[in-house]
Amino acid sequence: MKIFIWLVAEILSVAFLFGSASYAGTTTAVSVNNGGEVGNNDSSEAAISADGRYVAFESKAANLAPEDANEITDIFVHDRKTGETTLVSKSSHGGNGDSTEPSISADGRYVAFHSWAGNLAPGDTNAKANVFVHDRQTGKTELISKSSD
Repeated sequence: MKIFIWLVAEILSVAFLFGSASYAGTTTAVSVNNGGEVGNNDSSEAAISADGRYVAFESKAANLAPEDANEITDIFVHDRKTGETTLVSKSSHGGNGDSTEPSISADGRYVAFHSWAGNLAPGDTNAKANVFVHDRQTGKTELISKSSD
């Protein structure tokens, strides 16, 4: 069963990320905030859950989630059913470095990503890029792969 076709379009020098459900014949923007406003900066590197409901992506946009005002590349998940977009690459104080290359589990619960942020999870003390997994159900982010010191 063919679920999605992905397109990245550049319009007015701003990249928009679109998901197209081939079974429904629709194309919708997923790099939008909860009010439907398109991100104010580039979005790319999409990953899709098995059923096509959840789309993880990286974005430099600062208007996709209320808690994101740091103007660095972050990881977001957009729920195509509810229209909700959530910031994933965060700690209780927000991420302090770029986060990229998301991958999402089949059911959309877990999001893995690469990050230079040093404050996303306990034990990240090497000031280098590492791999993290965020559990969207519990809200916890775990350090999975630590670069050599």
